[in-house]
Amino acid sequence: MVDYSSKNSRLNKRYKAHVDCSNGLLCEKALLAACLDAYIDGKDVNYANDVLEGFQTTIFGNANKNSRSMMVTAVKNKSSGGLFVTICNQSLTTAKQTQSAHVAAHVERSKHNIIMDVLKSLTFDYTVVKWEALTDWVTKTTKCVINEILNANERVQTSGKYKINTSNNNQDDEESDDDFRRENVDIAYLHIFYTIATLLCLDSMGVREVSCSPLPMITTVQSPTAAIMKELLHSLEIIPSRSKSKSVLLSTVFGTALIRVLRCRVTPFILLQSGWGTVEENDDDTTSIVIGCETDDSGIPNYNNTLNNSLFHSDHVTHLETNLDDITGENLAFAIQILLDNGALDVWVTPIVMKKGRPAHTLHCLCKDNILNDDDDDDTINTLLELIFIHTLTLGVRIYRNVPRAKLDRSITTVDTPYTNTSRKGQVDVKISKFKNGTIVRKKAEFDHCKVISTELSNVGISTVAEQAVMAYDKVNNI
Repeated sequence: MVDYSSKNSRLNKRYKAHVDCSNGLLCEKALLAACLDAYIDGKDVNYANDVLEGFQTTIFGNANKNSRSMMVTAVKNKSSGGLFVTICNQSLTTAKQTQSAHVAAHVERSKHNIIMDVLKSLTFDYTVVKWEALTDWVTKTTKCVINEILNANERVQTSGKYKINTSNNNQDDEESDDDFRRENVDIAYLHIFYTIATLLCLDSMGVREVSCSPLPMITTVQSPTAAIMKELLHSLEIIPSRSKSKSVLLSTVFGTALIRVLRCRVTPFILLQSGWGTVEENDDDTTSIVIGCETDDSGIPNYNNTLNNSLFHSDHVTHLETNLDDITGENLAFAIQILLDNGALDVWVTPIVMKKGRPAHTLHCLCKDNILNDDDDDDTINTLLELIFIHTLTLGVRIYRNVPRAKLDRSITTVDTPYTNTSRKGQVDVKISKFKNGTIVRKKAEFDHCKVISTELSNVGISTVAEQAVMAYDKVNNI
């Protein structure tokens, strides 16, 4: 059995992936096959199956692995040279094929509702998926995918675009049968397995962002799945695509939701690995994925862009900037303050010269950015953009998303200085900056506190107060 964490050393570099689904195939099963093909990097199918076995144990645990009826295996696709993943339980495979082609609409709705019920329970049910065994990124991303699907389902129900919850009172129908429900619960967990295993592959290869060709959208199929697909495709770049039949979607809800959560803009990178995946053996419809490291403007690989390092933390921010040539100093200062008061991490101004030799300023603003598309972060960005337009006379703002940032651990400690005969009673805050291993990089006394003490004691300089505060910190901490 292969431990998927064996490649985690790659996380000290900045990797990303690009998925090509231009032929209309965007399915989590094909995505897993493509990612697995890239992950094994030329090794044989036996190695791929060891990886899949390790994934299943990680996701469901040893106790549930044998009880789950959807163990899968990887098979080499003779047509594309890539992989496809097949279900070992043939009754499940037959059931899926039969339902896709022959069941009535109310049975399709019943199947859909069962899958939605399973997704609703997953976020708090720790008995099936072993969330604690997954990395934080995989867990968070999986739950984002589930929430995207559930929210899209809720919007479809609310809008009435497709009547998903139509009930049927005939208890003898297939959808009320226990075997039917059990079968479709297993199908739901199969989708979850494909999704999490895909993320485990990406996580092991150090990939956190996935760009994608325009997503396929088929308008000829009418079903609960098709309705949710249309919701998930809102605001994304799409391209009309074909379907092999009037009742079959080559793309799936889980595949589309995965790309929606992981998506990033297309940027150049150096190709390192690639993989191809299909849904069936000898299928000509493939999903391909390429893995590489980002480059700087010169085309040289940028291995440190993620800034994952044992010494410091890293995250991503959004950088907003605009050029201003017709704003007064007072208004500019006010704009800076109001941005800081409304969620900006930092705001600053740089002097520039614009056309006709006019002196001007560039207003810069940093705010949080989440590569998993956190709605709260998007709200902050929109708020700051609105404030910039209101409080300056600019007509446009440049937006740079997902800008990598390295940062130290920071803390504030209050110390006692000898200057007790002041309004602050000698107390001064000291800001401490540390590496992740605890090594102190910088100690700095709070300027405003030192200013108050120095002002009240006219014979004590502000730098002297600051030195006393740092010395007090060192004494308390035996440094």
